[in-house]
Amino acid sequence: MAASVKFLIQIVLSCLLISKGLCRDCALSDIILTQKEAKNSIQWTVSLENKCKCAIQDIELNCKGFQTVEKIDQSVLLGPTGDGCCIFLNKNQVIKPNDVGRFTYAFKTQFKFSVRDFSLPNGTCFS
Repeated sequence: MAASVKFLIQIVLSCLLISKGLCRDCALSDIILTQKEAKNSIQWTVSLENKCKCAIQDIELNCKGFQTVEKIDQSVLLGPTGDGCCIFLNKNQVIKPNDVGRFTYAFKTQFKFSVRDFSLPNGTCFS
């Protein structure tokens, strides 16, 4: 029993160390932001694709001047704040490598979002 617990702890610690090494190379350019207009609509879908080797969360977007005519669920997108920042929360779900998080907004023109920052959740381990 003690040997299996020790082995499990070694696996977890190894995973954390590997994760830290892989995640050190994650950059803003690893998050691909695209927008698509719904057909015959003023609704826009923003997609945030994670090309990093690690899960990401809490993606900060530059959004000074952002407007929408439909309310956005604050568990999905917070903001804009006074400094022009919106935070894509994705309902508190991480975006795993090669996955996409999305939100929609409604306005007559497309808004030019850009990725400002993001967080790495503790203990993510993907190879």
